[in-house]
Amino acid sequence: FTFDKFSNQVTANITLEKGNNTVFIGAENEDGTASDQTNIIYQEIEIIRPPQVTIQKPFNNSIVENSEVELIATVKNITSKNDIQVFLNGNAISNFSYSNRKLEVKANLTLTEGNNTIRVIATNNGGSDEASVNVKYQAPVIDAPVVNIQNPQDNITVNTTSVSLTAEVLNVTDKRDISVRVNDRTINDF
Repeated sequence: FTFDKFSNQVTANITLEKGNNTVFIGAENEDGTASDQTNIIYQEIEIIRPPQVTIQKPFNNSIVENSEVELIATVKNITSKNDIQVFLNGNAISNFSYSNRKLEVKANLTLTEGNNTIRVIATNNGGSDEASVNVKYQAPVIDAPVVNIQNPQDNITVNTTSVSLTAEVLNVTDKRDISVRVNDRTINDF
């Protein structure tokens, strides 16, 4: 501290501890002593960082053929799920989860045909942030099956009891989607 005897001022830069700090100044001379004290309360300013929202999945401007998509977003600087809002096409979605450990929002969303907007908004005392993605749902076009028997040729005459059958079958994905019949009897061993 310093003392200016002309202005009778004591000045000091003092370091405070968190909470109550009692400052005491005492003086004495041949005629006696005097003192004064004051209490200073030091309260740290808590810096609250605003949220940060990033959508990892689905990708922005993606086109999907399945109406069900998984939303995965990272949301930082919040304390709970209550600080987050999820919207699909402007409608609030409540069935999402938030992991404080992973800082991750997850939800399974059902898209409508065409363009869909997914928004995630997070708010705390430090501010708010949001992220959005656009996802286009295009239902897959499924063409009708096409069958073309390649061998044997139609109306061929043979002199054996068995023939090798070859056919091209389009727009099916599994053997269970195909039936083979000879004289109206189903053949399963193909």
